[in-house]
Amino acid sequence: MKIDIQLSKTTIDKLMKQMVILVDTAEQENKHIIDYFDKHKIAWAKKSLEFGDYSCMLKKNEELGLPCNVTLENIVVVERKNSLSELSSNLKSGRERFHNEFIDTIRVGCKTIHLVIEKGSWKDIHDSNYHKPDGAYVDEKQFYNSLLSFSNRYNIKVDFVPADLIALHIVRIMQMQLKNILEVN
Repeated sequence: MKIDIQLSKTTIDKLMKQMVILVDTAEQENKHIIDYFDKHKIAWAKKSLEFGDYSCMLKKNEELGLPCNVTLENIVVVERKNSLSELSSNLKSGRERFHNEFIDTIRVGCKTIHLVIEKGSWKDIHDSNYHKPDGAYVDEKQFYNSLLSFSNRYNIKVDFVPADLIALHIVRIMQMQLKNILEVN
């Protein structure tokens, strides 16, 4: 998103209040996240996202120069995994799809990709501390190295976040990215 005028701090603050978190219609097991948004009066909307599970948009506000909604879904995305087990399974049975999704995300010009993982850490991967259904997981060395490879190859930020902070983390990612875009322009 490119804005051709220098925005004042007041305008940026007003635009920030227009932010709506976009939640992919295919996102599952996220009731705790939606409950957090509702409890804290954080605007959100379901939308079929081409990439990732979460992004954001600015609501239409003609007074602030936005004649229509402005989506950032091709600029910043959060791909959320609810556990190391889910991610391990994705790397084992859906690795090519996972890989292609990141390639496609970058191809459209997405600047920021966060892979946010609940219930885990680098140490949990190293120590093989995750559920491993028969044949549907990768071993700890392959798991660790795959995450590092994806991170380096696609400039993905890998965040391990406790489940009770995941919604706040998603909101802060979107707020910081949006604020950086508005301040730079």
